[in-house]
Amino acid sequence: MYINDELKHELKKVFAPVCEEKGVYLFDAIPPKKLKNATSSYASSMGSDETVIALCDSTLFRSAKEGFLLTSKRLYSKAMLEKPFAIEIGDINGISLFSLGVKPLNIHVNGTIIGSTAGIEGLTHKALCEAVRLLGGLKWLESATVEDAVSSQEIRCPSCGAASSGSAKFCEYCGADLSAARKAAVTVPDDEKRYNVMLTSIGGFDIELAELFAREHSGDFEGLVSLPYMLKNSATKAEADDIQAKVDGTEMTVIIVECK
Repeated sequence: MYINDELKHELKKVFAPVCEEKGVYLFDAIPPKKLKNATSSYASSMGSDETVIALCDSTLFRSAKEGFLLTSKRLYSKAMLEKPFAIEIGDINGISLFSLGVKPLNIHVNGTIIGSTAGIEGLTHKALCEAVRLLGGLKWLESATVEDAVSSQEIRCPSCGAASSGSAKFCEYCGADLSAARKAAVTVPDDEKRYNVMLTSIGGFDIELAELFAREHSGDFEGLVSLPYMLKNSATKAEADDIQAKVDGTEMTVIIVECK
């Protein structure tokens, strides 16, 4: 992906609140030694055609051998005592930051935990999530505006019923305000809403039961060493309700969060 000046400006805005004083460096301001250490530690597959956007150093002694590296093509990361993780931006269907109000937080990519945020400020990971969404143009961009979503659509004036361009703020015929109509145009019907379903425990932890749920709904249960565990990403309401019904009455519990 080519990073033009406009996109570069937007990415800098996303990371601006957390730059440098929180161990985050952007573009040409990334120290060469940190970039070299990060590359050798967890981003050795990075190609010469990748533009390095951001580096976050989460190490105590600032060696940059752990943290994350975001490029124009991939997201690389490594948490302490965990294996390196890498994924192409184009393969990311969803990225989110989740916690139960306690640290460490977890980053979920496509429903898989890629590592805790230990050693990194929560705001930094929020910036990372937003930057990935910006690069990937994900459908559920939290920062997407109504203008982005409806500009190519035709909307109806609630006052006179006339059709207007999706980019119009006022009816072209009667002059009525189209703000409410524009928002309604991007409202997701209940049957089209999607949910992230996470497994956790408020009491005991039944590992056999947990593995059963994980195999059935995600095909993998290695992540169960870290709770909450993402059972299903982008589930329908019926799928989320089915999982809830199966968990009810057990020592486990589920957290259902609507995808934005």
